[in-house]
Amino acid sequence: MAEIEGEHRRGLEKIMVQSDVDSASAIPKEVRLGQIFAFFLALSFLVAGAFLSYHGKQVSGTIISGAGFVGIVTAFLNRRKVD
Repeated sequence: MAEIEGEHRRGLEKIMVQSDVDSASAIPKEVRLGQIFAFFLALSFLVAGAFLSYHGKQVSGTIISGAGFVGIVTAFLNRRKVD
């Protein structure tokens, strides 16, 4: 009886460990996708700011480019605090 119970417990532990491994490997995929989207969003802010600056709207271009840059720096610093 104890041997059957021990095998059952080890089987459950194996399932739990495999579940933890699967969920841990899913996190980096989501993080990587978030980084890619953030990169393109920041790039679009910088391009929009450069476009406006080139066409004579220096103040607007600076504000938009600055907002994109501040967003990147803020996300980076907050990420460092969490880690």
